[in-house]
Amino acid sequence: ARAADALWVYAEADGFSSPVNVMAAGDWYLEVDQAADAERVFARALETMQRGENDPSRLERARIGLATALDAQRDFGRSRTLWKELQAANPSNVKIRRGAALCFGGWLDVAEDGTVTEVGGSGDYEDALEIWAGLVKGTGVKSKYTRLWWEAKLGSIYGYYRLRELKPEAGRQARVLIDNQKLSQPNFDADTIDQLDEEQKYSPLFRDAFRYLDRQIPTS
Repeated sequence: ARAADALWVYAEADGFSSPVNVMAAGDWYLEVDQAADAERVFARALETMQRGENDPSRLERARIGLATALDAQRDFGRSRTLWKELQAANPSNVKIRRGAALCFGGWLDVAEDGTVTEVGGSGDYEDALEIWAGLVKGTGVKSKYTRLWWEAKLGSIYGYYRLRELKPEAGRQARVLIDNQKLSQPNFDADTIDQLDEEQKYSPLFRDAFRYLDRQIPTS
């Protein structure tokens, strides 16, 4: 957080003349889970740039940062609008698609002690499912079993699990998907780490979340 504070102080003293420095502070605040500070920083960056910034990529970055900070605070009512606008402007951007899917469909928050909390998102589960399905199919063979691939698989199952309250058949689909995944990878992403290139490897993140869903989703 000290690095973010230092960047913010510098940017403030400089009259926020460099939006890049301001957004770097926002990135740091997100990294250390200070979402309220990140929201403040990205909102200021966006406000500054809207007065004269003509670089679309910087404006997009500020909007992504602000939407992400709002999601971290569970303010999905406000972030949903931003993600919808970002999607409309740049529908093929993977970072935007991932962020929108998390906002619309929610996610499972797994604490260090293994406690799992269901985050509901904005409740646009069918929109989230469409995005996750596209990410799974669009990642290609070379990207199979990567962190994004597994996150999209988990997001799909979680989306159907949440949607079951409105459509009972969605719960059955969630059961089918997780059972099929268990047949090939009973330990989920922990079973596929060694199949990745060195630069793609990561510590298994999703196994506990999959196991939580396996316990929660009815078997019949």
